[in-house]
Formats: sequence, structure tokens, C-alpha cells
Amino acid sequence: MIGLFFGLLEKAHVMTPGENVLLITGFCGGFTTFSSFADDMWVLGSKGDWTTFILYLALSVILGVLLVWGGRALIR
Repeated sequence: MIGLFFGLLEKAHVMTPGENVLLITGFCGGFTTFSSFADDMWVLGSKGDWTTFILYLALSVILGVLLVWGGRALIR
């Protein structure tokens, strides 16, 4: 999808640079980040490394939420 969006910007000029950044960085970036995380979880589970699996999952989610909360709290 990223290649398609870049191609549309460069060749066809169908999208503005701002729309392209939104789609590439925002939309596709979110999918690639989550896909990498999910693949990491799959590999750890396949290896039976349940301690690392649980730590990685818990720390990623819990720390992610806490850091977002903390950042928003600082702005208030």
C-alpha cells in the first residue's frame, strides 16, 4: 500500500503531499507497527518463550497506556 500511495503522489499527482503523508505515515505506519508487534508475539509463542511473551505483551500495553496518560497529564 505504501508503494501505491507514493506512486499516486509521484506519477499521477492524485493526492496532495499532506494526504499522502497522512496515509503513509498514519494509516500504513500504524499497520506496520502493529503487525511487527503481532509477529514478535507469534515468534515468542511459537518458541514457547512464555515468560518473554507475557513480559513483552504486558509492558508494551501497560507502559504504552501509562506513557500516553502521563503525556496527556503533563499537557493539562
